[in-house]
Amino acid sequence: MQKETITPIKASGASYELGYKHGVLAKKRIQKLLAISLEAVKKRKDNVTDERIYSGSKKFLPYLDKYCPHLLKELKGISDGAEISFNAALFLQVRTEFLLGNAACSAFAISSQGTLNGEVIAGQNWDFYLPELNELIDVIQLEPDGLPKILMFGFVGVIGYIGLNSEGLAHFTNQLLCENWRIALPHYFLKRMLFEKKNIKECVKLVSKTEISSSANYVLADRYGKILDIEIIPGGYKSIEPTKGFIAHTNHFLAREFKPLERYLNELPDSPIRLKRLIQLIRKNYGTINVNVAKKILADHYGFPTSICRHSDNSLRTSVSIITQPERGLAHICFGNPCESKFITYRV
Repeated sequence: MQKETITPIKASGASYELGYKHGVLAKKRIQKLLAISLEAVKKRKDNVTDERIYSGSKKFLPYLDKYCPHLLKELKGISDGAEISFNAALFLQVRTEFLLGNAACSAFAISSQGTLNGEVIAGQNWDFYLPELNELIDVIQLEPDGLPKILMFGFVGVIGYIGLNSEGLAHFTNQLLCENWRIALPHYFLKRMLFEKKNIKECVKLVSKTEISSSANYVLADRYGKILDIEIIPGGYKSIEPTKGFIAHTNHFLAREFKPLERYLNELPDSPIRLKRLIQLIRKNYGTINVNVAKKILADHYGFPTSICRHSDNSLRTSVSIITQPERGLAHICFGNPCESKFITYRV
């Protein structure tokens, strides 16, 4: 997908109003995402019906009611606006928990010491499968009553993905995979709740007090110059401090305690290669990194086609790149491979 311009989905107001406008503006695409997602689950689970899938999704409701009841109101707005059932809208928020690993990503955060202008820069490439999903991702700008403004990108109809907020807090994610996934808080809701925080300290507190369903990695950056990596498994997390002023992460566990749990490398054996290359490029440019240098890093083809800029047509391909300047409230987003497409700049 290559886009020269894109008009974001924009909504403001109370929880239900946010969701309703989101649902109305993306109705047809949300309905298409639902159909594709249901079919993907059915391919992995023989003889499963829509009703059984929705029944499984409802098991997460007690945790949503416990941790984020306001987001359930927003989800009701999405379902009404998109003219789908609430249970269908709920399924879209837990689809990752149903589908397990289905994406690859290369994420980074650079401290002020490593950048040309003395500001934190953070971002990632987002690689996923199914070309028909490309038209179903978008920039979403939300202004919730009483909470920070949000600029994120992700699938339409999804409550939370990656990006930054008006407090200068940015977060990015890498799919990880281990066993013992469970019924608890799904990651789309955690992603959204992170946008309600002002700094990394508050994010760590949120993760430490929340029962989380599945595994993932989060690269965090804030306007106060702090960067941090958090690896999450069901039942625990590990914070990984930056090494020599930066963070780099791909799709395997780095925390010593979590490495024995690794289950994704058989599917993504290129993850260590991408990580090594990402580290090399950051070290090579350290002290001179700006947005343009970050764009070149994300467009790197070492190890092609399963490179940082991924071109594997038969499985995963880079579909979106995002680079943020949290202190300035800016996000530079490229739809398609960054070696081929232009970045569009948005302000939160």
